[in-house]
Amino acid sequence: MQLITLGAVVVTVAFLGVEALSLHSDDKQITTACHVAREAAAVAGKMKSHYTQQESNLQTVELDLLKLELAAEIAKGPQRQSYAPLIAAASSLIARAKSKLKELSPAVLAVSNNLGALAAAEEMVQAFTELKFNGKAEWTAASALSGNKEGLAYKDETNSYKTCHDTTRAATQPLAGAKTTSNNRKITVFHAEIKGAGTTSGTDVMICHHSDSTGTNCGHVDGTATKMAISEGYLTKPNKQQYSTKNNQHPDYKPTQNTATGILPTQAWVAAKLAGLRKLKSDLSWLSIKADALQQYSITSDPACIAVITQIAAARLQKKPDKVSNDEIQKLTAEFHGDDQDKFNTKVWKVVDGMSIKKEAIGGEAGAKIGTTNDEAKLAAALAYYMTEPQPQKTTVEKKTTQSTEGECDEITDKTQCSAKNGCKYNEKDSKCENDSSKATTTEESTSKCSEKKNKMSVKMVANGREQNAKIPLFSSIKN
Repeated sequence: MQLITLGAVVVTVAFLGVEALSLHSDDKQITTACHVAREAAAVAGKMKSHYTQQESNLQTVELDLLKLELAAEIAKGPQRQSYAPLIAAASSLIARAKSKLKELSPAVLAVSNNLGALAAAEEMVQAFTELKFNGKAEWTAASALSGNKEGLAYKDETNSYKTCHDTTRAATQPLAGAKTTSNNRKITVFHAEIKGAGTTSGTDVMICHHSDSTGTNCGHVDGTATKMAISEGYLTKPNKQQYSTKNNQHPDYKPTQNTATGILPTQAWVAAKLAGLRKLKSDLSWLSIKADALQQYSITSDPACIAVITQIAAARLQKKPDKVSNDEIQKLTAEFHGDDQDKFNTKVWKVVDGMSIKKEAIGGEAGAKIGTTNDEAKLAAALAYYMTEPQPQKTTVEKKTTQSTEGECDEITDKTQCSAKNGCKYNEKDSKCENDSSKATTTEESTSKCSEKKNKMSVKMVANGREQNAKIPLFSSIKN
């Protein structure tokens, strides 16, 4: 008969990749309370470790985002524009991941604490059911009471018992078992139950009497009731109890037995410790933040990335975003990021990692590159430097139809001539001709550059906006 214990409800094989931590009895042949204690404690530790690792992975993703943002500030032209879709996708991913981690934090803490308490209770059950009580040698029933007042005590209490985590204990690890596919999986916890009337000398605590003058336990022949003794043995025994979802009729594990008395810990206490396990397992199975998420070509398929690609393509093609075809989106994606992992590495991260950072931006360190700078504070300082760095003045050759200066306008006295002169206007109040720079016309070259700058600002605004309506599957589904 297989036993059920407590584990895969929290940590699945796919979740942590450690099959040895499955606590259901269909995964493990658990035969003692010590097995439950060891496994529950291990799962609690692994669960917290996994959550902490997810936080660490998110920090790595944030560092990569910072590098992309810095590269976008350093880069020029279309190369700078190509980072906007990745920045948008990364920003959305990080925001959602932070929200999920914050949501799960209280449950992870509560459930791991519950598992720790359950592990301690199972250790106690093992001790209660394993330690013997000392027997009492015979005494004469008619003798004075003052010479026979002794209490029961554990036998060799400080030497005989080994804790569940003692590596010298026999059968410390449960054996591997067959894995089930049932949705109604059960958990078994061991309780300590008071034993009934004893039957075997040396195993059960019994009070007996006999007439053998040399007897010291209850193993001697029957006779006249003149002598009495208490045999060595156990006062408690293990009681295996199952907890089940009862075909998913309720969200938490409940005891399958309706009544249970004389057990420690009580079934209600255990049921409370199992509360929230099923929901947390489901939530954690979706929490899979990869440290290299931004370095994978798959990030280009993220809806937030595609949304910005679509905006850029629409501006280039002079179309409305909803008129941009999938082929046009894929073409621009390939131009910016390539069409496979190798090209993505070459077009994006090889370029980003190789970018040099000015020593003024990085705190006086010459020759620093983005790829080898992993200090978040330094990267943030460099980003701030480039964002606030004064841009060199760009000279635009303005071809005016008529060159005029303020002095030339002042020399005109005729109102009609003043109005006809490019760059001049007539002041009715003061009755004189004045300079009017708004009339100066520039070439199409200047207008084109202004439009280009506007487009860059638009793309950056889209990236910073994170495309609020984009539905982004941040956490990959993990199946058992």
